[in-house]
Amino acid sequence: MLTALALPGQDLAGQGLAGQRLVEQGPVVYVWLSPECPVSNRYAPELERIERDYPAVKLIRTSSRPLARKYGVTMTPEVAVVDAQGRLFYRGRIDDQYVDYGKTRPAPTRRDLRIALDELSAGKRASLARTKAFGCALTTLELRPPSNRLRKKAGDRLLTRAAQLLRTRICNSLQSHDREGVVLQNPFSAAC
Repeated sequence: MLTALALPGQDLAGQGLAGQRLVEQGPVVYVWLSPECPVSNRYAPELERIERDYPAVKLIRTSSRPLARKYGVTMTPEVAVVDAQGRLFYRGRIDDQYVDYGKTRPAPTRRDLRIALDELSAGKRASLARTKAFGCALTTLELRPPSNRLRKKAGDRLLTRAAQLLRTRICNSLQSHDREGVVLQNPFSAAC
């Protein structure tokens, strides 16, 4: 069945797809990636292999906030496999190589995305529809951008809190040096 889907994001080659209506004959895999996330970056070769091994599947790199909310995506890297009718078939990790934060296997023992694609193409139900992804969290601000008024208030609050923390850290540092017999000029003496 041919289904027209609006696909916000980019393909893995970085070609923009926002606003295009593409006709697909198979599942779409939305992939949330972040260049700032080392775990996310390590999956680039595997995603390229999956794209090559499953030519009927369209892999879309996205940072779409509405799609993340719609499919419950909270991490990067994380995938959402959507069938030709637009239903979520699988959401979660690409494989189980990352067991927990800071813990990895030499090689994955379960390739969840590949298993989901095989089951979907065979007309089966997903044996595991959801898995926990490990990597970098999508922040609340990334998922729900605040209004300008709230952003200004939050920014002011963050700057004030950052200044307080900096002053405390400087004062504590100066006090510890003073205990060690090191005499330092304290430009914040009135604040300490």
